[in-house]
Amino acid sequence: MTDGPHAIVLGPLPPPYGGVSIFMSSIKDAGIERGVEVWSYKGDGGDKRVTRVNHRTLGHIRKLMTAPQGARVLDSTHFHLEYPHPLLLPAWLNAKRLKKFTWIKICHDGSLPFRYGAMSYKRKGYIKRAVDAIDILNVSSPGLVKFFDEKFGREAAYISPLMPATGVTPEISETRFTGFPDLTLYKRVVSSIGAFIPSYGFHNVAAAVESLREKSGDSIGVVLIDGAFARDEAYKKSILDGRDWIVVLEGVPHPDVGPILGKSDVFVRAFAHESYGLSRVEAIWSGVPVIATNIGETRGMLTYEFDDVAALESNLQTVLNGGSTIDLPHWSAVFRNEADENLKAYIQLITGDPNA
Repeated sequence: MTDGPHAIVLGPLPPPYGGVSIFMSSIKDAGIERGVEVWSYKGDGGDKRVTRVNHRTLGHIRKLMTAPQGARVLDSTHFHLEYPHPLLLPAWLNAKRLKKFTWIKICHDGSLPFRYGAMSYKRKGYIKRAVDAIDILNVSSPGLVKFFDEKFGREAAYISPLMPATGVTPEISETRFTGFPDLTLYKRVVSSIGAFIPSYGFHNVAAAVESLREKSGDSIGVVLIDGAFARDEAYKKSILDGRDWIVVLEGVPHPDVGPILGKSDVFVRAFAHESYGLSRVEAIWSGVPVIATNIGETRGMLTYEFDDVAALESNLQTVLNGGSTIDLPHWSAVFRNEADENLKAYIQLITGDPNA
């Protein structure tokens, strides 16, 4: 890093492999190479260059108090804005006042606009305090730009969280992941990624495939990659009971996600509150057609509205019957070029150096 303010990146690292932790891991190496400190409150992959902080015991606040005055802090946490904690947020704001650091907040949560209306007056007040204190606000979707403008009159910049693929291997590593099933049992394979809570739409995927199986008589299998960062056991049971053609994979290292997707015939991203949707692009990079809800990134994909099982089934039928005309190599190249530009933009944002 060139001479300038000390730079810190704060957020979660894998595991688990959610979208925010994948974003963090993608900018980690590029940041560290430029002298940026990376602090993680969850996961680090054994990287000794990463500073672990325990936010539950105010570890990140105590660490901030030892940082140089006037540092730049890129914050990819959720407990200062998206789910403001009544203790962590005031402590963070007090630390900001004392250390005079520049708070660069990255808002990743596409569900915030949908949750905001039902929040209590007190919780809305916490969010307002946070928004007012942020120095630079970046968001991961155009919808969030609109939300902050309409609710708070606050300007937010949009930089896509799509980063260059790192650590991707052409085959599944036996040392990292040994739980991959024998998919030769199925004529066609549908894959999806998320968590076993209703908003991730696994119930829609299961229902659409079940209907296709009954109508076509084809052996279609489903692979669900479970991020395991949230779970409703009753919901999971309702999806899996009586459907032995659904395989659930847990603990999949991120470098093995692409090869797993590459062994499927189509990928479905069924999330209701997508902000961007990194896994959608990862599937395209793996050469797999994508069907996704009509929010977040949708270029080069077939789309449907969340909970519209009939539309999802129709799109699945189109792809599995070879009727999709989407040019996957073209979109793969487009997204790779954009990812390189996004990484450059984020490094400039973190360091404050326009030439970084």
